[in-house]
Amino acid sequence: MKRLVYRFALYFNILLAILLVLSHLSIFISPEKIWHFAFLGLIYPYILATNVFMILFWLLFRKKELFISLIAIVTGWNILTSVVQPNFKFLKEKEIKEKYVRNYRTDNQIIKVLTYNVRAFNIYNWARFKGAKD
Repeated sequence: MKRLVYRFALYFNILLAILLVLSHLSIFISPEKIWHFAFLGLIYPYILATNVFMILFWLLFRKKELFISLIAIVTGWNILTSVVQPNFKFLKEKEIKEKYVRNYRTDNQIIKVLTYNVRAFNIYNWARFKGAKD
């Protein structure tokens, strides 16, 4: 029974790794030619999370099979960094605060915005006035 569970986990891990690599390739394949890869691109975060779970699973049992998922994740590192962007603002809090704190003006110079509604230059003849376009 133990061997059956091990084999199932191993084959499931291989399948997940293959799906992850194919989802990495989905950004290079046009959906007009092969539309199946577009779905793999859509479920990329879920496949990635399941592969991370498989790494933790194999770490728990101290098996070398964790490298299957690890290699699949590392092959798409550029894609991973565009999807998952960690926020390390707490490390540079003082620098960010200095950069983004607004410095209010002491004088009364204020920017004013003026809009002018031209109603599409009377393209559909909404205005009865003939010279509205000019």
